[in-house]
Amino acid sequence: MVFIMIEPVLIKDRAGENEERVSFSDLYSSFQETWEVNNTFQIDLTLTYTEDYKKVYNLAQAASYVVYKNQMYSIEQIETTIATNLLTKKITAKHILLEKLKNLRVDVDPSKPTENTTDNQDTLSNSTNGNTTTVVKADKYITVSLKDCLDKFFNSNDQGISYALHGSFPSIQVEVSGSCLDWLISNLSEFHAVFVPNGNRLDVYSTDEFKKNSGKTFRYLHNTDNIDLQVDVNELKNSVHVVGGKVTKEVTTTNTETINAGSGGASKVVEDAKKYLGIPYIWGGKTPSGFDCSGLVAYIYHDFGINIPSYTVDMESYGTDVSLNNIQCGDMLFWGPHGASYHVAMALNSTDLIMAPQPGENVRIQKISAWRPDFAKRNQQMASIVSKQDTDTETSTDTSSNDEFLINYTYTDNNSVSKYGLRRSELMEVDFIRDKNVMDNYLKSKLQVEPLITLSLSYWGEKDFQMGEVRTLIAREMNIVNEVQLVAYSVNPYSENSDSTLTFNNAGTYMKDVNLALMKDIKGISTRVTSSYSNSFSRNEDAYVNINDPGLAKWVSDYVGG
Repeated sequence: MVFIMIEPVLIKDRAGENEERVSFSDLYSSFQETWEVNNTFQIDLTLTYTEDYKKVYNLAQAASYVVYKNQMYSIEQIETTIATNLLTKKITAKHILLEKLKNLRVDVDPSKPTENTTDNQDTLSNSTNGNTTTVVKADKYITVSLKDCLDKFFNSNDQGISYALHGSFPSIQVEVSGSCLDWLISNLSEFHAVFVPNGNRLDVYSTDEFKKNSGKTFRYLHNTDNIDLQVDVNELKNSVHVVGGKVTKEVTTTNTETINAGSGGASKVVEDAKKYLGIPYIWGGKTPSGFDCSGLVAYIYHDFGINIPSYTVDMESYGTDVSLNNIQCGDMLFWGPHGASYHVAMALNSTDLIMAPQPGENVRIQKISAWRPDFAKRNQQMASIVSKQDTDTETSTDTSSNDEFLINYTYTDNNSVSKYGLRRSELMEVDFIRDKNVMDNYLKSKLQVEPLITLSLSYWGEKDFQMGEVRTLIAREMNIVNEVQLVAYSVNPYSENSDSTLTFNNAGTYMKDVNLALMKDIKGISTRVTSSYSNSFSRNEDAYVNINDPGLAKWVSDYVGG
């Protein structure tokens, strides 16, 4: 008699005082282990209440642990059901390291000033028309290593966890803030890295180190079927206007200016507009509970009985062109080309504007020169109100801080545009990059310029997989004879009758070669192929039809052997 040892699955209370083994029957019928790099590491399992296993059933509570292969998973979701006299609990448990990574945080202390050193600043002096810029402070950001970034999260942490780096990683310009888990998900791709949990240790691999050559093969209709390819263009972004290299200017200014007096005129417009300072940006917002850019300008106009639409492009027709060198209070300032503007603000005078900037920010006043508009429009009704005023002069000395951007341009991936059309992203503000070449490289990593291609297959071979494992996928029907790297799997190792689902995608560099094959025309498919077309498509064919074909014989010899 041969005894087969199976890996036990335990349910354990959070205090670690009690643990019970899950029945093999429940493992066979419902256990599922799902891992996806940089994303999902979880166990799904349904427990059935029986007299023999009532202890393990009762032990499975929210935040209790599932122990499998020496890895700990915290129960995050429980669904209890009774049907046909059976009481069951369906549980989803996520790797405990993810919970602990969320608790590692780097947050800015608002009580402390930004650190600046003489070597990290530019200091300039300038005087024009009585306005004297006494100092300009511009932080210079430097590249940092992945180790330095992780040390900020992990040094002296209270979660009892550590990390290990495997391979070599580039240094990049990046900020370290927020939770460690969110930071890893957002930034690891820029270091050409992936992470997987290993007990209480985070293992971070370079893409080269992550690659594990297995020498094994996935072969259509030999040990795999249901090869599914999904092509998704919904998230394509191939053009973006970006501003960056924010610098803070501390300016001491002596002003001799014409001021507005009386109950009407520019002073009234400015006073009205300032009421809305600090109101948060809300996309589509048109009231003081929240404004977007056009909603704010339209609302100020409405306060003076002037009705204009609250959509940027439509606003253009409610004014006449005015030179950017002749801007006055109430003028509408636009960014983007005529007829396709994407942002609007209102001038308070010839040098200042008020605007609702972007999500996450509030209505503010800033210098027009900080982000120069592309054109301006003057509404005659507003201009009439502004002109009805007495004037006086006032001399004052003021010290203020202004934010300006050293980088302000539109980045477009022309190759992507030629293939898929223009897919414009929202305005991006990247404060910490001051070099255009560095910004170009940063945007290349952030934009999605090719369709997201996901390749999945069902596999009926062994049940033990390694993340990063490389095998040869042979599916000539889809033009694929390529190495593929495993980035996700879902498997039940306790049921020999269940198929494993394996996934390979182009979120990183894993599918580069496969993408090239998939983009080619598929030719020479036999009549036995069944095809269905939509945004995703699947193909199935006996890979060994026409084995006498010399080309196919060579292909089999090269890739299969024999």
